[in-house]
Amino acid sequence: MTDPEPEGKRSPLRTYLECLRRTPADATHRLIVQDDTRPVRDFHARASAALERAPEGLTAFYVSGAFPQRTKQMRKAIADGEPFIRLWKPGYVPTVATAWTPALIEAFLEWLPSYYFPNPTRDDGAVGTWAKKAGILTHATAPCLVQHPDEEPALMGRRPRAGANRARVAAVFVDD
Repeated sequence: MTDPEPEGKRSPLRTYLECLRRTPADATHRLIVQDDTRPVRDFHARASAALERAPEGLTAFYVSGAFPQRTKQMRKAIADGEPFIRLWKPGYVPTVATAWTPALIEAFLEWLPSYYFPNPTRDDGAVGTWAKKAGILTHATAPCLVQHPDEEPALMGRRPRAGANRARVAAVFVDD
């Protein structure tokens, strides 16, 4: 999916919303994956298995390595054989690779016009604010099923750092 208004103000949220709005009526989930990511080799099978185990709430297949506590939490979950970690940072949901149920999409799209920031552009902030206010369970696969190698310029104008910025790569990514 490309930006429906490429000449407008840069807005990851605008394209994200377009993806959500185009969810087929018979879908059980909508998976949105940013185009500058690298999924694990068996992504489809692993993502499907994850959604079968935890079909409710938002499922993130990527979380950033920005927070040492989150990386530690993910490593512990992996060591303990746990397939998920609970995302705990209020008001933020990583939208690099996220699966939604149709009911959550409907609720988010209904809530979005009340979002108090004028002209929101950030998808992760909008989704996170909604999830926090609505009390939506948000969890991430352990390990991440998608890497964000940070080799492409970001839509919001950030230059690529090719993994030098831990905040822009996966907390734990294992492509075995």
